[in-house]
Amino acid sequence: PMCRQVGVNKFNVYNMYDVCYPNDVSGSADPAEWSGVAAVRAKLRSTKTVEVRTVTDSLRSHPALRPPGATPAPHVGQLNDYACGGEGAMDTWLDSAAVQKALHVTKGGGMRYQQTVGDLRPLYAELIPKYKVLIYSGNVDACVPTWGSEQWTAALGYGVAKEWHPWTSGSSSPGSSRSVLAGYALTYDENGFTFATVRGAGHEVPRYKPEFALTLLSKFIKGEQL
Repeated sequence: PMCRQVGVNKFNVYNMYDVCYPNDVSGSADPAEWSGVAAVRAKLRSTKTVEVRTVTDSLRSHPALRPPGATPAPHVGQLNDYACGGEGAMDTWLDSAAVQKALHVTKGGGMRYQQTVGDLRPLYAELIPKYKVLIYSGNVDACVPTWGSEQWTAALGYGVAKEWHPWTSGSSSPGSSRSVLAGYALTYDENGFTFATVRGAGHEVPRYKPEFALTLLSKFIKGEQL
């Protein structure tokens, strides 16, 4: 892997504020392996003292993985207030025959990748004048940090059409209709080329901030500026 996880129950290099890591401990028979993560998770997501009796109380809180009758910890609006178990939920979704049919894929496939180019900026310099391009970065990703992506994008050499400005999205809190700060964006003077940060998102933005990711991509597809 490009980046390694650091420590046990301590630090997720793909999201500095994540408290779901390690993601595979929910299948462990040893409560000591997940109790620390689950306890921290419960405290962060509740204004009251929470007794974590089983891993399903907080760690595996994604709706797709929640056992019947399990009550998830409440959403209270923290930066890392998202459901744990995103990888397992994705696996469950992709394992559906209906989803595979809709995506025109079959089981048993794979991907082989070999790096052939060290710097893709010359390619992007050819693509940006021809196509709409958006580059986005979760601002709590320590593996491919935002400042590195910002420098890479700025090195393409375009002028700035619109300086850094906030963009908003719907809240992740259930039942809330208010807009919240989702990140900041910088627009260049070449064909609407935009670099955007996503507040509170790690390496895989849709996994940590699905509402923000949907807003970001919806606006891009519709040709709307952030």
